[in-house]
Formats: sequence, C-alpha cells, structure tokens
Amino acid sequence: MLYSETMSGEIKIWVQEMNAYHMGHLVGGSIQLPTEDEEEITKFMEDLLQKSQVATGESTSGRFQIIKAENMPFKINSTDDLNDINHKLQDIEFFDEDELIALTAFLEDSTDFDSAVVFVNNQEYRVYNNCFEMEDVAREVAEEKNILHGCTPIAKEFFDYTAYGEYLEENGTYLYVSGNYVHLF
Repeated sequence: MLYSETMSGEIKIWVQEMNAYHMGHLVGGSIQLPTEDEEEITKFMEDLLQKSQVATGESTSGRFQIIKAENMPFKINSTDDLNDINHKLQDIEFFDEDELIALTAFLEDSTDFDSAVVFVNNQEYRVYNNCFEMEDVAREVAEEKNILHGCTPIAKEFFDYTAYGEYLEENGTYLYVSGNYVHLF
C-alpha cells in the first residue's frame, strides 16, 4: 500500500504497463492528480498502452500497475483504478491538515473511504496536535474541561495524567496519527 500521511505538494502517481515489463521493457509514466479532466487520465492510459505495443511489437489489452505514489493522503493498492483514486482525491482536495489527519484515523479504524469523508465533513472528531502519548492528550483535555479548577497547586502538581490518559483511551476511540492523536466520536 502506498501513501503519505498528508496531502502536501502535488500528488504524482507512477504507472507501469506490466505486459511490456514481463517481456523485458520498461513502459510507464506519471500523472498528476487530482484532475478535473477525466479525459486526461484516459489519454494517459492510452498513451502507455500505445508505448507498450510499440516496445513489444504485440497488441496487448494493457495491464497497469501503480509502482509509486508521491504525497498520497490515503493508502492505495498497486492495482487501484486511477479514475477511482482521482474521484477520492477530488473529494478531499480542499481538506486542511487536521481534516487529513482525521481522515487517516477514520481509515485506520476500518471505516470505508466514503464514510470517512462524511465523518470528517460532519466534524465527528477532535485532533490533538503534537501529542505523542495519551498523557499529552489527558493534559489537553484536563485543561479544556478545567477539571482541576479549584484544586490546590499541590493537587494539580500530583494529578496522574498517565492514568487519566488510560481512562480516556478505555472510554473512547483515540488513534495516533504521526505526532497527533485523533478522538473519533
């Protein structure tokens, strides 16, 4: 599975025609996605097929495999359809960094892509940035909910954030995504 955890920069996908490859020829190319023009994808695939037929001297139906994906915000398989990938990228093209982090968390939680997009659009999550352990999340939650309000400074100093983090994790869905925790509602 090929992906990157953020949608930073342009997304490029390198595709190889496998019939030519098995005959000893490297026939492939890259395409930038998402694109509004689906004809661009069709033309790209037709060009690869034509190059394959020229390289091998044989007519082929075309078996394409994704060999590299750069800056992909979600996992793809080497045999995924470029049009499907393009549609998914269009769905999330304007997501900010927290939304992409949340999307990754929903997908890691075995949510299908379309449902994950709906959950993100409905803001059914909370991202805790720069939290590397549940103890970090517990500190943020305690501060947000003001749970130590009225406690003496000594009580605040000895509050067990590790235990509170464990409690939060046992009673909710928190997923770690590259330096952030995401609470799924």
